[in-house]
Amino acid sequence: MSTLAHRRTPGRKALDGARRDESPVSASTTSESTNRRPGLRRSASVPVFQRRFRLALGDERSVLSLAINDPSLALSTTERSKPYVAAKDLSPVDAIHTEIRPSLLSMDAPLKHQNFRGFYTLGGIVLFVMNARLVMENVLKYGIVIVPRPDVFYRAWYDRWPCTICAASFPLFVCLSYLIELGAQSAFVPAVLACTLHATLISLLCIVPIAVVHLSFADILPGITLLFLAAIFALKLISFAHVRHVARTSTTRLRDVHATDLNEKLTLHSPARFTHLWWFIAAPTLCYQEVYPRTKAIRSSFVARRICEIVFILTLEFVILHQYILPTIEHSFVHMDNRDIVRVVERLLKLAIPSTMLWLLGFYLFFHSTLNLTAELLRFGDRLFYMDWWNAPTLGAYWRTWNLPVRHFMLRHVYAPALRCGLSPITAQFIAFFLSAVVHELFFSVPCHMIQTWTFFGMLLQVPLVYITGRVYKRWKQPIWGNVAFWLVFCIFGQPLLMIMYGHSYVKMHHRQ
Repeated sequence: MSTLAHRRTPGRKALDGARRDESPVSASTTSESTNRRPGLRRSASVPVFQRRFRLALGDERSVLSLAINDPSLALSTTERSKPYVAAKDLSPVDAIHTEIRPSLLSMDAPLKHQNFRGFYTLGGIVLFVMNARLVMENVLKYGIVIVPRPDVFYRAWYDRWPCTICAASFPLFVCLSYLIELGAQSAFVPAVLACTLHATLISLLCIVPIAVVHLSFADILPGITLLFLAAIFALKLISFAHVRHVARTSTTRLRDVHATDLNEKLTLHSPARFTHLWWFIAAPTLCYQEVYPRTKAIRSSFVARRICEIVFILTLEFVILHQYILPTIEHSFVHMDNRDIVRVVERLLKLAIPSTMLWLLGFYLFFHSTLNLTAELLRFGDRLFYMDWWNAPTLGAYWRTWNLPVRHFMLRHVYAPALRCGLSPITAQFIAFFLSAVVHELFFSVPCHMIQTWTFFGMLLQVPLVYITGRVYKRWKQPIWGNVAFWLVFCIFGQPLLMIMYGHSYVKMHHRQ
């Protein structure tokens, strides 16, 4: 014991001498820094050499991480200026392990003390390197298959002029719907007859584009575009007819609670305005109402940013589609004909990354860039077109958050009326998914000129999956599993599988006959 005490004496004397040699200026600096940060004070219970030794091991950030559980482990400004002296004064018999602490990667470590920012950086670098390698592999294997053809879209519509004429006739349906409403408001047209005329007009708006695409053998791009426009016009006219019917038959005075003083006079009992109907047709919403929240002015910089985003994303999607997706789909046909399951799965996984990128870019293009551009030009105020669907713990949460315009329409004009008719919530939900499945199937089958039911049954399969993921989330309270199921179903397996199946059937039907 005397030997140990003798060996430790010089170190302690050196420390005492270092403390006495400190100038008043440095001492005041130390006290000021300590007062500025009251949470990081020196403690008599922890020797000074331990704090100095920990500074010698790393930088200031490491010292702070070591001092998380005990703020007294932090060093003052004066002590940080002498890291080498502190390491020199450390004795081999001094204790290093003085407290109970878990490893940072263990389950016992507090989450607030864990920082994985470096791993996020590594993940981003690895993702970039892997995609760069895939780009080089694709170019070496297929070459540059993109042929700039700016006239493709124009020729697709010019050669199939029936689609162009049909799209140009959509405003006629809007005018006829307004005339029906005028007749109903003036009591010239009975309410039952007005509903029948609205239903007939909207049915023609849905049937005529389908017949035009099918009979004119339109290409996929103009066919999908025409059906998409027809669906938007049909949903808007359904909302207009439904709201005006309720306004005409309602006995209570309905008022928009968010209306301004100027617009408070415009209630649902007011006559329908032709200009307001056309503003609603152009607005980024599917739910008709007499008063909307409006912004004060149009921001030119905001419009310019959205236009640049649209041009850039369209170009990037064109490259991904022609350089990565189409060659991968074409090279999977041989394996599907040979029933080579392993090769087909390999093609499926290879297609998962570009298809996911295409889907995410398409989501941003439409729901953010395009809808925000339209809202800014029309000064439409409510721009919550989507929520954080990427964090959805269940499939039901995904369907409620990723497409708010359609969800609001289905909730207002399908789900709620079904509940008022006495149907159960499960039945009303099934009706909503059934209508959505029919529309999605028409979007794929009609432009491809082939009748398939994969998208239809895929949408109907969402009903039990929504129930299952909801029950799992309520049982285990772990949102990660539902989120994993969502990404696997939609991006890793669902969309690539539909692309391969529809592509194989399309090529087999139209090019191998």
